Amino acid sequence: MMGTGFYMRWLLLAAIPTLAAIFGVLITIASWIGQSREPWIISFGESTTSGPVVEYIIWLRDHEREIHVRRFALRDGRMLTLSTDFSAALMQHTSEVGAVDLIDLRHHRTVGLGPGSNARWSPDGQRFFYTVGDESRVIARAGDGWRQIATIRLERDGYPVGWSPDGTRLLFQIDADESGVIFVPDIYVGSLDGRDRINISRSPESTDQLPAWSPDGRWIAFVGNDPDSELYLADPRGRTLRRLTFNAANDLFPQWSPDSRRIAFYSDRSGGPGLYVLDVDKPDDVIPVATSMNTFGAIVWSPDARQIAYQDGSHLWIADLETGRTRQLPNSGGLPMLLP
Repeated sequence: MMGTGFYMRWLLLAAIPTLAAIFGVLITIASWIGQSREPWIISFGESTTSGPVVEYIIWLRDHEREIHVRRFALRDGRMLTLSTDFSAALMQHTSEVGAVDLIDLRHHRTVGLGPGSNARWSPDGQRFFYTVGDESRVIARAGDGWRQIATIRLERDGYPVGWSPDGTRLLFQIDADESGVIFVPDIYVGSLDGRDRINISRSPESTDQLPAWSPDGRWIAFVGNDPDSELYLADPRGRTLRRLTFNAANDLFPQWSPDSRRIAFYSDRSGGPGLYVLDVDKPDDVIPVATSMNTFGAIVWSPDARQIAYQDGSHLWIADLETGRTRQLPNSGGLPMLLP
């Protein structure tokens, strides 16, 4: 097995950019929680049609039942992100010259927002941000339309990377090196206009990234590279910083359970890609969910926090954390993607 340092550099440089793009299209189905039968998995069915168009058929999966919801035809090099109520979508052109389109599914109209990238919905689907050059813009729903409510300009290299659970604050990844020569990002919490920022990771020599805000709003989990990628916890006010994992492996992509008690994450601690769960109050009690995976993919918790759905290559799996049993879901006819 190669040295930890070499593997860590390869993993961060090769895997994170691609996987961050995948995780950027994930959404939260908050509007469904509380229903008697809660659908919690969505997959994309992919089929090639005439010309360079790929058709994405979106299903809601309620356990074994499939409910067809929407059908989109997207040209290659485009990425779709749906709002939580499926009333709107953001289409990002992932080509070298990126652009963002806002698709209003209620009124069947599309608004081109121009050049941009890094578009992400707020948890309630009422707002989104996207980045244009050295600034980011926050757009909010206003009646039957949309309007820009904030412009974010940061003095050092950085950009917003996520939302607070109530959609009132943002997570930022900003260069902690004031010279601007070396990009060593820290994690910040700030207002929608980028002001009143608090550095919650406070590690100028470590690359901090991939933050995830707990559903109850109390904690922010993130990945710190010191020198291996480990999981950390910080409170939104920057008063408490706690390291969760201690090993010579790389722990990545923390995903909170709905009850904010546990964190699912990917790690190479078994020698290859694997999925694990830890208890925030007892982080040494790590549960291996899948230890011989082929690739890292999306992670989705069930609303009751008892099961985890995850993607491994072209297959979807569900792991029951109470029984330890894992089962594969029927393939939807194409390459699947999970959307929490």
